[in-house]
Amino acid sequence: LLFMDAEIAQGREWNFAQSVDWHEGGEELRGKLCTWVSDLLGVYLNHKPLHAGDDEPHGNEDLGIPRSFEWTEVDNRSACVVAFVRHWKGERPVLVVCNFSPNQYNRYALGVPFGAGSWQVLLSSDDLRYGGRGAGPGNNG
Repeated sequence: LLFMDAEIAQGREWNFAQSVDWHEGGEELRGKLCTWVSDLLGVYLNHKPLHAGDDEPHGNEDLGIPRSFEWTEVDNRSACVVAFVRHWKGERPVLVVCNFSPNQYNRYALGVPFGAGSWQVLLSSDDLRYGGRGAGPGNNG
């Protein structure tokens, strides 16, 4: 969910009686967050598994609706990493990996329900253009 002014990381709390501090979006790091939100929404829009089946994420056999959501990493509290797969009918599945720690994990092993193979990085918040360190996979610097 995006709340008022979250897309620019406004410095003060939103107040209904004041306008959004749009000028803050021009600051370098906040501008990079705007780019991140824009690109994230573009990935969401253009990859159907990320939104198809949201009303029945675990499927409904009676209605012929397939499962669209599956956890792949949910119990690793020490690493602060969660991962899940979104899939929908004939579309390529999308694996979402979230590292909520400041640590970088090289060669982090994940089980995926679609067998071996290569996965393409669609988006990495560690990319320099989003204010990241540029150390993660798929970075374009």
